[in-house]
Amino acid sequence: MSWQQSSGMQSDFVDMVVLIHSYQTSNGLAIAEFCEALDTSGRVIPTGDRKPLRFDHRAKEVFEVMLEQGHKGPVFISGVMAKGETLRAGHWCDVLPFSPIPDA
Repeated sequence: MSWQQSSGMQSDFVDMVVLIHSYQTSNGLAIAEFCEALDTSGRVIPTGDRKPLRFDHRAKEVFEVMLEQGHKGPVFISGVMAKGETLRAGHWCDVLPFSPIPDA
């Protein structure tokens, strides 16, 4: 059973909140640690599950700007290609500092 099946992520493209470890600016490779909701406040905690992630093109540019601006917390990435051994974030992805949106 693949990590996708065991985690309930059945699509080739998924949205995720991750912590980024060991980022390499030369090739955009990183280790992504998946996060999950802690409680109803929207705060997240790391799960301990990690997977290689490659930032390409626009996603790489945006992530590096976030790093230059000092971002160190969780990152929201939409539309990550989850097919294969390495996750891929490309020009089609939104890459944003994660911030919970409270229910109104």
